[in-house]
Amino acid sequence: RLDRELCVCGLRKAKRAERKSQNSNESNRIDSEETRMNAHLNRQYKSVETDLQTKANRLEVSVDLLEMQLAECQVKLNSEREQREKTEAEKDAIISDLQSKLDSMERECEKILHGCLDSLLSHLAETQLQWEEQSTVLHQEVKDTLSDFGINPLHTVKNDREFNGKRL
Repeated sequence: RLDRELCVCGLRKAKRAERKSQNSNESNRIDSEETRMNAHLNRQYKSVETDLQTKANRLEVSVDLLEMQLAECQVKLNSEREQREKTEAEKDAIISDLQSKLDSMERECEKILHGCLDSLLSHLAETQLQWEEQSTVLHQEVKDTLSDFGINPLHTVKNDREFNGKRL
């Protein structure tokens, strides 16, 4: 019986040792698998990290370029704005000057026109007086000539009031 117990005890130890060995092998296999997976994940991580860093670098370069272009555009815009404002100011000054000259010319033309019209009216008034005097003299001469021939001038003119607006 002792032999048998020793034998069972030995078998138990052997089974424990075998289980321990299997557990150790399983543990080693799991460790090996974990190491392999960790290495694979590390490679993937490094690859993604490198790709992201490359993209970030490209984006930084692109941002720098766009910022430079924006700065250049802002300088050009400011320059164009200043030039436009200067041109508008010059144009406004020219328009103001021309408007002033136009107003002055208009006043001068009005003065000349009024002077000419005043002179014309004065000349017409003088001429009208001369014509009326000449008409009266001529009318009297015609009346005298008709009287010299024995013709009554009142019979030749139906209504002497129509003649030059004066009574004979």
